[in-house]
Amino acid sequence: LVVPPGTVLTIPAGVTLRMPAGRNLRVRGALIVEGTAEAPVRIVGRDGARWGGSSFERPDAPSMLRHVIVRQATRGADPVAFPYALSGLDAWLRIEHLDLEQCDGPIFWRGGSIELRASRLPTAYTGDCINVKRGAALTEDCDFIGNNAPDTDAIDYDGVIGGVIRGCRIHRFLGPNCDAIDIGEAAKDILIEDNRIYFNSDKGVSVGQGSSAILRNNLVVGCALGGGVKDSGSVAIVDGNTFVDCGIGVDVYEKNFGLGGGAATVTNTVFSGSRTAPVKVDALSRITVAHSRSDTVAIDAGGPGNLL
Repeated sequence: LVVPPGTVLTIPAGVTLRMPAGRNLRVRGALIVEGTAEAPVRIVGRDGARWGGSSFERPDAPSMLRHVIVRQATRGADPVAFPYALSGLDAWLRIEHLDLEQCDGPIFWRGGSIELRASRLPTAYTGDCINVKRGAALTEDCDFIGNNAPDTDAIDYDGVIGGVIRGCRIHRFLGPNCDAIDIGEAAKDILIEDNRIYFNSDKGVSVGQGSSAILRNNLVVGCALGGGVKDSGSVAIVDGNTFVDCGIGVDVYEKNFGLGGGAATVTNTVFSGSRTAPVKVDALSRITVAHSRSDTVAIDAGGPGNLL
């Protein structure tokens, strides 16, 4: 099913699209899905078939998906450019109340702009729940449920400028090298606030590859590192957060040899039950902690007002 340039396909509330095996929904114009809470739009495989994916292929107009249930999707017609159930290239898409499950990978976006709100994205496979490269990105009030697969992050922003991750709930990405939020590839000025992050095998929030982020009012529980700031001069401002039962609350370090460390400024933050240390810094990095509290060992980071 192709939506050509200059064309708008509108799908009203209560409609079900039953996609044949291996077929795709390809948008080059605009797609407007107008589901409601009482009558969502469903896009599913016909008789449970594994169909292709929905791809937004440099469309000439913005699209909107509201109250949509997606099942049995795999990837787009070009699996390199559109490798997930919902993929976009230089496209503008706003999503509200998406329930996407039993799909190979949820969302992959390059360029353009994507806004994802009030949605539910569990995953059973290796791969990020939402991966955005370049462009603009906002992820807000969403639930991400992980698995035991390796190399699986809930939210991955690469090269995004001024992106926002707010009010999300991220649970149990337990395979090796799994982060709740991964900021990389020189992403800049990413605001990460009011999130609740529980039990991830690696980092609650990772800031690396020359990126910068502001972490504000997040609760991070049971991760190896509550926050990791690493490599190529990455910078994080960490204010008003709570790190509970993490191996290290905030770790600033060089991960890859020769790239140099990172820098973090931590204020008004609580470290509870840190198994190794509330904060850690290597010789190539720097950290300042002020007006923060630890209930395991004293914070040794040179700032004023820290309490044990």
